[in-house]
Amino acid sequence: MATWADRLAATLAGAGPAPTPDGREVRITLQVEGSTPAAATLVLSPAGSRVEPAVERPDATVRLDAAGADELASGSTVMAVLREGRVRVSGDVSVVVALADWLAGHRPA
Repeated sequence: MATWADRLAATLAGAGPAPTPDGREVRITLQVEGSTPAAATLVLSPAGSRVEPAVERPDATVRLDAAGADELASGSTVMAVLREGRVRVSGDVSVVVALADWLAGHRPA
C-alpha cells in the first residue's frame, strides 16, 4: 500500500509548475507523528515539484498526525486541516499560505 508520501509524490509529479514566491524553490517539510515515513519534504518550484527525504532547514515545517497526512495525500486542502487545529506550522508560514490554494487544486493521481 502506498504511503502518504508516495501519494503526495504522485500528485506533485503531475502538478506542473508551482507559483512560488519570487519564482524560487520552496521546501516544506511535513513531520508526521505515528507514521512511516515520519517526515518528507515537498520541494515546490516553477520547474516542477517533488517529494524528497526530509531536510534540516526547510522554508516551513508542518507538523501533523498520521490521519492529517493521509487526508492531505487524499486531496484535503492544507487550509481545511489547519482550520481543524490538527496542524502546527513553523518557519515561513506565508509560504504555506501562499501555496495552499495551488496545492488544493491538485488531487491525487
